Amino acid sequence: MPKQCTFRLVDHVTKSNMELITRLRDSDSDQLNSAWYFNCAVYWKTEAGRRLKFDIFDDIDKRLNHGDSRGTGVCVMFRGGYDYEVHESLIDQHGRYIILDLTLYDQRLTLVCLYGYNTDKPEFFCDILQKTMRFSKTSFIFLGDWNVVQDKNDYTYNVIHDRNPNSRRKIDEIKENTFTVRPLENLLSK
Repeated sequence: MPKQCTFRLVDHVTKSNMELITRLRDSDSDQLNSAWYFNCAVYWKTEAGRRLKFDIFDDIDKRLNHGDSRGTGVCVMFRGGYDYEVHESLIDQHGRYIILDLTLYDQRLTLVCLYGYNTDKPEFFCDILQKTMRFSKTSFIFLGDWNVVQDKNDYTYNVIHDRNPNSRRKIDEIKENTFTVRPLENLLSK
């Protein structure tokens, strides 16, 4: 390139974006691995390798604790013709759980549908247990995406990393000390 043709390439980081990077760095989270500015956005990489894109108006704590609002959510749907009645419901505003106290074909049940964190948060399962104990006179059905492998021998053939071991231990402890586990078929056949 001739000397008279010089180019200056600048990726301008605005004051607002620098403040966002500082807020991310100074947050109370132990998940931070790195934060950077690229292509007009601020990114954060967690210890688990997950990348999050932040906007200057984002609530950092909410995004870190609950992720992207489009990334979570559970639902419970009943097909027409089922004989059921919902007596009480607990619904998480962040889409992590729905707990229904219901009667299905004359059987009183507590249906607990979960969407667990991708990170190792055993306290989430303690919180769910506490919420379900108010319905202790019913049978329980727990289902959903817990983000924890329940049976390592059956479901981890191709898995390299042991993800969320503390959550798995907490779930095993809860199952062992709190519930009698019965197959769903046996529960509904009574």
